[in-house]
Amino acid sequence: MANQAKKGSRSTPAFDPLELDDLIHIPAVGTGVSSHLLQRQPAQVTTVVKKEKATVVISKPPTPPAAAVLWKTEAGTFVTPVKIRPVQVIDDVLAAAEKTALEYLTRAAAGGQLVQAGYEEILRGTGLSRKTVQRTIAKLLDKDFLIIETAANIYTREPTVYRLVDPDTVMRQHERKGRRFVVHIGPGVVYATPAATNQTTVE
Repeated sequence: MANQAKKGSRSTPAFDPLELDDLIHIPAVGTGVSSHLLQRQPAQVTTVVKKEKATVVISKPPTPPAAAVLWKTEAGTFVTPVKIRPVQVIDDVLAAAEKTALEYLTRAAAGGQLVQAGYEEILRGTGLSRKTVQRTIAKLLDKDFLIIETAANIYTREPTVYRLVDPDTVMRQHERKGRRFVVHIGPGVVYATPAATNQTTVE
């Protein structure tokens, strides 16, 4: 199905023989958050305001009075509510590198939904490092922005063909999966949900 890539896109790059190994060793998405990034926070009512957008208020639970409200990432890491941000537009779930890669693939698709690109082409077009490209593509797949239409073929030396998913569909997928809140940890953006606990500190 690689022939379905838009004619207006760039010529198909030579297949990167290392891509197959990359696909096998792509790290898991959203894991590995170091606990030293988390800080102690007293229980409080936190108001998150975005310009020209609705105000979202995260309140502490009524009981027990001394308990802190913590949130939990999909990787199982606890975070304080002050760091939580609501997903109001779909761009809220994208880290900077993910936006850069997605914009490049969208341009390469030349208005279509299919784009054929290997890691080497993406890193040349974005300026991202090879390892960052690997992690970023994995995250875009996990966040439903991309679907693998045709996997890379080591025998024909053809790169992967990706299908770009329109933003409205991505938002509906997030709603269906309950991915309504995110937290910025380092350069990344991961999903979080409320987690009631009697702990008053995060370690």
